[in-house]
Formats: sequence, C-alpha cells, structure tokens
Amino acid sequence: MSNGVFVAAVNRVGTEKEMTFYGGSFVSNPMGEILQSLTDEEGILIQEVDLKEIDSTRNLLQFMRDRRPDTYELLLKKEAFRTPSNV
Repeated sequence: MSNGVFVAAVNRVGTEKEMTFYGGSFVSNPMGEILQSLTDEEGILIQEVDLKEIDSTRNLLQFMRDRRPDTYELLLKKEAFRTPSNV
C-alpha cells in the first residue's frame, strides 16, 4: 500500500512430499483492498485493473511525497553491508 500499486500475490497450494502449501493467492488494488482471492484451491485469477487508481491513491496517501531518500543513502553504499567477517 505504501507504494500505491496493484499487487498480485501468488502462493502454492496442495501437498508435495511432506510439505503442505496453503495457498492464499490474491489481487489487491493500490489501497490494499482484496479484489479477488483463492484460499486453498487451485485456480487462475484474472482481474481487470484501472491504472488511474495508482495516481489517485498516491495523491491521497502521499507516502511517495513524504519519503526521505537522504536518510537511507548509506544503505545504497557497499560499505553499509560490511561486517567484521568480510572486512
């Protein structure tokens, strides 16, 4: 929701060997509202989206306007990820 985009989240369902997958795939709009979902069954979701919703959501919520890239600049530098083991 912070990015103001549509989300298509996909998750496996069923059992394979000893592993169980619980599904829960969904499509949501930029406000985080679930438009379609599958719980524990296999299937295909097809969802028509209106890309204008992205602009209207970003104008309403203002997460993009209020971000402060200068405060996380160090995270973008290689040195930020140095640990005693790789110095």
